[in-house]
Amino acid sequence: MLDQQQEAGMVGSNHSSGMKARHAKAAVLAFVLVCGALTTASSTANADFDTGWHAYQKTDFAGAFNAWQPLARQGDARAQFNLGILYDQGKGVARDPAQAIHWWRLAAEQGMTAAQHNLASHFLAGEGGDPDFEEALTWLKRAAGHGLARSQYTLGKIYGYGLGTTRDMKSAVNWMRKAAEQGHKGAQYNLGKIFRDGDGIAPNMVAAVYWFRRAASQGHARAQSRLSTRYAQGEGVQADNIQALFWALLAADQGEQLAVENVATLRRSMEPADVELAERRAATWKAKPEG
Repeated sequence: MLDQQQEAGMVGSNHSSGMKARHAKAAVLAFVLVCGALTTASSTANADFDTGWHAYQKTDFAGAFNAWQPLARQGDARAQFNLGILYDQGKGVARDPAQAIHWWRLAAEQGMTAAQHNLASHFLAGEGGDPDFEEALTWLKRAAGHGLARSQYTLGKIYGYGLGTTRDMKSAVNWMRKAAEQGHKGAQYNLGKIFRDGDGIAPNMVAAVYWFRRAASQGHARAQSRLSTRYAQGEGVQADNIQALFWALLAADQGEQLAVENVATLRRSMEPADVELAERRAATWKAKPEG
């Protein structure tokens, strides 16, 4: 039912910078493996924190650890969070998931949503033991309640799968929608699937097309492929083979196999001029600078 999009984060300084339960667990497990992506913190970071950040950027992970550890012990939530990242990845220090959880918990208890999310992700993964869904739900709800889109999305998946809780599609849709409205393309795509399939709610092809389009417009390959199918079949939108081929071409370019097959089918059934138009539009789209 639900597809996985991966996100997480390290706090930086002064820079702009997921069916059956078995399958569901596998998707959720994938989520925790990206805990090293970088995000940005406040421009008021102090000199010691900045020292750690600059060391990290230069891949001097031991230097970053040495700069952040004293701050973390003093209660700096950003340093606690980043120390958790270093322990989780074994950068600058021996890998120690228990220490990562320890420092993330301290930051999470101070209200840092990114730490709450990473903490929940580790409890979902159950590294070294079984998943602790109750603990994971506790932290996901806190982060999601404070507006963190990736936690809202993950919480939607948990309710959609019924992991550690009663399956509740109303809650799944509610949290998925909150994340989707913030622009989370994975949530947008999954909302499209829920409305298309009528999974626990009334089917609504118009709504499915709306959410598929929003995710597709952000480059989500499966959403592009599903949107192409809606145009080809005239479901929730007026049939339009040019649009169908356009979206299929974009998805196929990202390796979406269903789209590759649909491109071949559409090309055989369309007028050459229409095929050329769709291809020209797709080429223009792909040539746009990202962001």
